[in-house]
Amino acid sequence: MAATKRDARVFDTDRRIRLGIWGLGRGMSFFRTCRFLNIDVVAGCDYNAHMRENFLKANPGAYVTADEDAFLAQDFDAVLLATYCLAHGPHAVKCLEAGKHVLSEVTSCYTMAEGVRLVEAVERTGKVYQLAENYPFSAANMW
Repeated sequence: MAATKRDARVFDTDRRIRLGIWGLGRGMSFFRTCRFLNIDVVAGCDYNAHMRENFLKANPGAYVTADEDAFLAQDFDAVLLATYCLAHGPHAVKCLEAGKHVLSEVTSCYTMAEGVRLVEAVERTGKVYQLAENYPFSAANMW
């Protein structure tokens, strides 16, 4: 029986990835993509109450908080890191050390030292770090 467009899968697996989104501004643009993947968004973190409220409207029943430590203590597999660009390096290390895989949606390191700390955290934890850099595709950079 052929899969319908609604049933189409991107990945050939029934395994679901449990994802937390840290940074519910830009992070919510990725949230919409998750419905087409094997990803369940189960937690969110943002210091902004309005962002947390919008997250819960889109994802009733999910855990949401402004406290990054409480967020990282939750039971999920990976973090979509969408915090301020300059914080991605330290935040990625914190996520890895909390036992989470990390998808960083912008540049993660601004110094060689930050890069070394990130590489060492990946090696120490055995978790996956993925950079999903989006700035090369902005209009100004494409020109």
